[in-house]
Amino acid sequence: MPTGSCLCGNVTYSYIGLPYRTLVCHCMHDRKVSGSAFTTDHVVLENAFTLVTGVPKIVLRTGISGMNSRLHSCPNCNITLFEMAELWPGRVIIKAGTLDDKEVMDAVKPEMELFISRKAAWLPKLAENQFETQPLEL
Repeated sequence: MPTGSCLCGNVTYSYIGLPYRTLVCHCMHDRKVSGSAFTTDHVVLENAFTLVTGVPKIVLRTGISGMNSRLHSCPNCNITLFEMAELWPGRVIIKAGTLDDKEVMDAVKPEMELFISRKAAWLPKLAENQFETQPLEL
């Protein structure tokens, strides 16, 4: 069972099975959340996800779609662990950098790349399926 945690270990989670979708996102929001050029996300079904310890701080944001997302972060170290978006109900968007086991990331290659027009020019193609924005369905 894959597990994940924040930097200080206060908030932990797990999920059952393989991700429903895996993606790389180059939108400005995800770049700022990750502090990097993109995020890698594992999308799991909400009923396969369990918050194990801690109570995340929730920050609401409005996405490009005009719909809200809830960012779930550790109130102590401020690491964003996952997101839940109105656009994709019933899904939990896990920030893959918070996964505890490298083997979990090795096992599942991103299948889609979002906001490719905002991608840093020095990055290669990271996924086979390319999107200019975000798909309405995952």
